[in-house]
Amino acid sequence: MKKNYMAVAFAAALTTAFLTAGCAPKAQATTTAAETTAEETAAPAPTEEAETEPETAPAVYGDTASVTLGEYKNLKAERVMAEVTDEEVQSQIDQVLKAHPNYTEVDRAAETGDTVNINFEGKIDGKAFEGGSSEDYDLELGSGAFIAGFEDGVVGMKKGETKDLSLKFPENYQHADVAGKDVIFTVTVNAVKEKEIPELTDEFVKSIAPDVLDAQQYRDTVKAQLTEYHQSVNDSTLDAELLAQVLENAEVVLTKADVDAEYNEQLVEMTKQAQSYGLDMETYASVSGMTMAQFQEELRHNAENTVKSRQVLGAIAEKENLTLTDEDRKALAEQYGYETVEELLEQLSVPEDLFEETALYRKVMDFVKEEADITEVPAGEKN
Repeated sequence: MKKNYMAVAFAAALTTAFLTAGCAPKAQATTTAAETTAEETAAPAPTEEAETEPETAPAVYGDTASVTLGEYKNLKAERVMAEVTDEEVQSQIDQVLKAHPNYTEVDRAAETGDTVNINFEGKIDGKAFEGGSSEDYDLELGSGAFIAGFEDGVVGMKKGETKDLSLKFPENYQHADVAGKDVIFTVTVNAVKEKEIPELTDEFVKSIAPDVLDAQQYRDTVKAQLTEYHQSVNDSTLDAELLAQVLENAEVVLTKADVDAEYNEQLVEMTKQAQSYGLDMETYASVSGMTMAQFQEELRHNAENTVKSRQVLGAIAEKENLTLTDEDRKALAEQYGYETVEELLEQLSVPEDLFEETALYRKVMDFVKEEADITEVPAGEKN
């Protein structure tokens, strides 16, 4: 199974640095000059996440930080039990099948959806340029992997055919030396291959999951994984609701210095995340549906909640004499899909003190949950 990057569910106590460390995109593979990238065409797609930001009263500021704990035991909440339908299971399986297509070479003109093996050479003002040529390149027509007009120009070509495509690089193209320039690509088709989506058979399952006995066991495994995932999302929501109650019941005084420090730290991490998508902060904010002023206001609110959560959870830990054990640390690492703490710290580049703080707050929230009056309800029946 792939690494589990589900957010640890204790809301603002988990700082932005830890969240972005787990969700940062992988480094991209090298592209040719003809190829486009996701950053040029679309913002990152949203993923399903729990609403883990607790709703709290307006922050109270003072010269000195302080916490007066209210009720944090015997809180009432509902735990929604995950339910996965057969349709959801089939949808997940369909995605896996589409990711493992079979290709058969065909003797006909290339169509959208086919994969063509091509040689191509690009020239600007009659001269070849770096990254503009490749041989034996497999290109799925209609994928949008190349600049506008390239793939459309290959549609209709047959094996052995050569064609010149007169195109133009986008003005905002990632390689500034060719951006906005006219280019001629000479393309030769070596093969046209038709894509066929396989069926879920015992043989297919063995090819992708050798440890799974047959198709039915694979289907059962997918359902179990989806159930686990949806339950983790529901439990994150439960944690957020409990934390919101804890914060609402407490009297907390924040200092401007603490909130400013947290705000600046989160802003740095958000800026890094935006840059990883090739965006400046103003564009990043607009992608989120906010003006820069609104984004800054939201970030300030998040910083206040983070500091408030940290102070309250720290106070509960002190009052209840909750301290970390190696088992607590290992459990947190495993929740993120790592076998050891050392592996997590290395892979996610997480500072050890942040991990320690996170693990402690996780333990406090587990304590709050154990002391709470929680009712399990079926999906769709939450009050």
